[in-house]
Amino acid sequence: MTLALAYHGTSESTGGSTPAINEFIRPDADLETSDWFATPLWQKLDDNSDSDFVISSASTQVWPSYDTYDFECSLENPSGTPAAGGVQGIKMTARLGIDQANTSGLPGNADFTFRLKQGSTVIASQTYSTGTLASPSTRTYTLNSTEVNSITDHDDLRFFVTANIGHASGSPDLEARVFWAEVEYYAL
Repeated sequence: MTLALAYHGTSESTGGSTPAINEFIRPDADLETSDWFATPLWQKLDDNSDSDFVISSASTQVWPSYDTYDFECSLENPSGTPAAGGVQGIKMTARLGIDQANTSGLPGNADFTFRLKQGSTVIASQTYSTGTLASPSTRTYTLNSTEVNSITDHDDLRFFVTANIGHASGSPDLEARVFWAEVEYYAL
């Protein structure tokens, strides 16, 4: 899973405000990895490809029960500070999927919630469903201006993911997979 923070903007100053910066910020440490492997997770989240990913422990619950798995990674500090006052927009994007492991059973689904946090404060949150044993899908959420302007410390951003996995019947071992994620800053 790639976890990147990208600043897309100009190098020119906008009306005396701080100039927009253009930079990718990637995960640099695991903060919480319960029920996900293989650690370190952040090393698998930094290449925007489907070639490697992080995997939840296999789920064995029967519908309508869900198993819940989460992890959190910190992000590198940006080399500069993004422009203030809503001059930059921010998007969170993640590539998510589920896969059936070694046992038979009817397909299940997973609901993924991914959050951008500053320390323990949730800045933005979005939940998506994978559908039933579908191919990995890329999901994007654009932060509103209130969420963007609530970031006061760009050196303390984190990416937090929760997966809830359920089954139609039987007890197939389903794995939640996160291939990559990124947070993109862009000029408005």
